[in-house]
Amino acid sequence: RNLARAQDLLKTEKTAKNEDVITSLQIVYEYLLRGYEFLPIELGKSKATQYCVEDDKIRLPFLSIRGVGETAAASLEAATISGQQYLSMEAMPTAAGVSNTVMESLAELGALGSLPKSNQMSLF
Repeated sequence: RNLARAQDLLKTEKTAKNEDVITSLQIVYEYLLRGYEFLPIELGKSKATQYCVEDDKIRLPFLSIRGVGETAAASLEAATISGQQYLSMEAMPTAAGVSNTVMESLAELGALGSLPKSNQMSLF
């Protein structure tokens, strides 16, 4: 159903980016029909551009986040795959070399886990 809506959108707003999205959706749809499961994007586990297999499921890469380009995805992988721990969301954009917008996207997707927003501790 959503695929049909996406295809209708492509007919009215045909752009290279929309065509790429449609292609990605078609591939995901085929995988789902065949019983594959996808794992969410997660710091320390997701790669920049590669889909990785974990426990017979497919881990999404950072590049699959809308608005994240290859440079930001590579920076996120380099900053997190080594097991580097960050105190907060506040410290990560500088350390990973990504924008606050990318960090907000990660937070919306739940990819930051329990990482607090600020380095400040609450006494109450």
